[in-house]
Amino acid sequence: MSKIQVVFKNLKHSDILRDIVTEKLSTVVDKFPDFENQPVTVTLSMENSPRQAGPDLFSVKFISKGKKLGSLIQQRSSTNLYVAVAELADSLIETIGRHRERIRWKSRTNALALSY
Repeated sequence: MSKIQVVFKNLKHSDILRDIVTEKLSTVVDKFPDFENQPVTVTLSMENSPRQAGPDLFSVKFISKGKKLGSLIQQRSSTNLYVAVAELADSLIETIGRHRERIRWKSRTNALALSY
């Protein structure tokens, strides 16, 4: 089981927010055994412009470096932080699924090539 480290950037530290992000993304990390013993960092940030009026933009960045998946970096932004976290979780499931399918396809192709 990998540990998720949550980093706050331009945003007040909140234990509740840290728990919500950890809970939401740990379901993704626990679903794939490729993340085992792999460090995961999630950066929560807020961008607002003092010159231009408008809603704040929240960003969630997922960084994981390991041997099985390589370097996996995903980022999602939204005006609502919870929406950005949910979009990131969905995106990670899709990206990792495609990566695993590509590896499976390559191994099958190599096995077929060796059998001829």
